[in-house]
Amino acid sequence: MILKTHRTMLGSPQSTSDIQCYKCGSSIHESKTEVTTAWGEYELTLKGVNALKCENCGEAILRAQDVRMMQNLSKSPANHKPEIEYLNATETTSILRVSKQSVYNMIKDGRVKAHKIGREWRFMPGDIYAVGQSSNTKHQIRWPRRVEK
Repeated sequence: MILKTHRTMLGSPQSTSDIQCYKCGSSIHESKTEVTTAWGEYELTLKGVNALKCENCGEAILRAQDVRMMQNLSKSPANHKPEIEYLNATETTSILRVSKQSVYNMIKDGRVKAHKIGREWRFMPGDIYAVGQSSNTKHQIRWPRRVEK
């Protein structure tokens, strides 16, 4: 199905009885339809989209605002960057069961990879897990439960 956009004069809706199909010339009526749109490797199917549909040939005409909305929806998964979750020093101390000063000493010694963001040290969970699995750690790791907001 080829989708065409329907523009209205000065933003006011045009009567569907006045519009004729550009392919076959028969009248078109407003109805809900299913539209599949794609962006890159992502494909999105939307059900219940308002469209002007020809009864004779089945051609669908969509409003420009609906087409823009579908383009934005189909682009959003392609632009999504995974959010990296960091641990702060307090969370790291509870996981490794050491004092905050010990964590800072581990940063200084190079035993823990840390990133300074602003004035705070942040840690990747995988790096902390690697420290906990090394033979230098005396304590068993206790991972905190995260509460989803």
